Amino acid sequence: MENNFVEENTIRSNILIVNALAKDRGHLINDDFFLAECLSPFASEIEVRSSSTSVENIRKRLSIRAIPIRRFGFLRRLPRIQYILRLLTVRCSGYQDIFMPAFEEVSVLIFMLLHPRKKLHLIYHNNLSIERRNKHPFLWTLFSKMVAVRAASLLVPSRHQADCIKDIYPQIDLNKIFIRPLDQIARPFSRLTWKERSQTIFFLGPLSIHKSIEPLINLIKKDKEQCYHYVLRQIDNIDPKVRIYLDAQPNVDMASGFLDTNEYDRFFREASWIILTHNLLFEGKLSGIFCDAIAAGTPLIAYNMAPHDEFFERFGDMGLLVDYNDPQWCEQFITTDFSSKQDEFQSNMADFRKSCAIDAIRNVYRAALERLNS
Repeated sequence: MENNFVEENTIRSNILIVNALAKDRGHLINDDFFLAECLSPFASEIEVRSSSTSVENIRKRLSIRAIPIRRFGFLRRLPRIQYILRLLTVRCSGYQDIFMPAFEEVSVLIFMLLHPRKKLHLIYHNNLSIERRNKHPFLWTLFSKMVAVRAASLLVPSRHQADCIKDIYPQIDLNKIFIRPLDQIARPFSRLTWKERSQTIFFLGPLSIHKSIEPLINLIKKDKEQCYHYVLRQIDNIDPKVRIYLDAQPNVDMASGFLDTNEYDRFFREASWIILTHNLLFEGKLSGIFCDAIAAGTPLIAYNMAPHDEFFERFGDMGLLVDYNDPQWCEQFITTDFSSKQDEFQSNMADFRKSCAIDAIRNVYRAALERLNS
């Protein structure tokens, strides 16, 4: 369904954006800028507290107040303490609505208790994953529930996450849950056609307990005719034996170290496939790589799990969802000619991007603000 943003509105709130989790580099560095741009029609005054790089980007592009949050870098090995201290430094006098584009439950709960009259709008990303739930199930459920109850609105990226919140707290006021379009998917990209792209499969690390290199290794081994070139970046924590094997492959280009934004965008634009190797521990999370692949018009290879399946069901095939535990998936991929599917992939990804246009996002934020401000 097409969303049409109406410029005329009765909402004029003083809005504060607080991103205690923001970093000074990475492909999500413009998230705070985009959120401020989305909320600006509803704000009498708007201010951003975030990382120094994010603040610098905002100051260059918007005429709003933006202040760096104190980082407490000496506590980098204790991130939760970092987040708590960062939020303790935030002064929010004069602001009615506070948006948090990323948050950690314990620190934000303390902030809520210190500012009980403020309306907090929480933007969920990977807060509801199985991996986080399994680490400390009782505490995770307790803090997630307490945060959800106290928040003014809960802005989630998928139906799967909305259902997770309902499972945690069945008595939750459903009117405070909003499924928001994914702003990262709508970001501008100069896209290439299928014929203009190299026969390259791109993989971006780092590796982790939920992001193994094994599916990619299996695919490379099955690709005996070297149908594809494989580009691997940010591969720092790899087993030495695996590194020796990959270095010996003529169709593998592997490098460690941070990938800057220009290189990142180039690899996404030029690759014919992006592979995500996340396992079921990642279920419920949504990778920024997934979003950027759709933005770049590059088909995906990914595990068939939530919320990947939700978006494929909604918009149609945008690549290939597989079961990495099935030994046949590699051979089926290598022996299939996907050229006839490319128009379908591109059309479906274009529909996905259209659903994430800024007007559609603003409609959701406006509804969240109207619920308590009207």
